[in-house]
Amino acid sequence: MDPHDPNSTDQGYWPNDWPGHDPAYDPDRASIDDECAGIFAEREPSIRSGHHRASDATWARARADYLAGESAAVVCDRYGMRVSTLRNRAAAEGWRRQDQPEPEPVDLDAELEAGLPDYADMAAHALIRLNRAILKGHATEAGRWMRLHRTLLDMARKPVILPPRG
Repeated sequence: MDPHDPNSTDQGYWPNDWPGHDPAYDPDRASIDDECAGIFAEREPSIRSGHHRASDATWARARADYLAGESAAVVCDRYGMRVSTLRNRAAAEGWRRQDQPEPEPVDLDAELEAGLPDYADMAAHALIRLNRAILKGHATEAGRWMRLHRTLLDMARKPVILPPRG
């Protein structure tokens, strides 16, 4: 006991005879009186944390988008899930990108015969993706799409030079 503490007494830290003290009161067993019950009844129901279980169809779409090349963050934003949840499920079910078989080698002759890509169309697509990134507030991603858009526009303006066949 600290003799300089005004709350210290010989009986303990707080005296049991202070005004308003009810020795029969046990806060662990206290019931809510009518006035308090009304206060609690007026409160809004608690808002859920946002946790929800995605349907199998949603997971199938998320898997398809992820394996098509979308980043985990973009897929999760689209379907309202956490990146860690997507990565954990992909690892458990074996559909991480590293778990996929190597792609077939590209046949350059067949690609040339099919025609060269239209850089103006690809630039337009990059512009759409740039807009999405800006609307979501992803400045770094928007910067990447902007650089790609500019590069594709420059490529679209240059004349197409076919590689020599040999």
